[in-house]
Amino acid sequence: IYYGHGQLVPGLAAAAVLGVQIGSWGGMRFGQHAPARWLKLMMAVVLIIVSVLMFVRS
Repeated sequence: IYYGHGQLVPGLAAAAVLGVQIGSWGGMRFGQHAPARWLKLMMAVVLIIVSVLMFVRS
């Protein structure tokens, strides 16, 4: 629907799909070997960064 209306950039969509695939594969591989404490710490850091960016942009 979006492509038919000209609202989708195929190159950008392909890059996004490729990035999601590579990220999910890497995350799955990393998550199997990393301790749960380390994964929780990484998630907390990402959430803090996102919240700071949202606060600054508001």
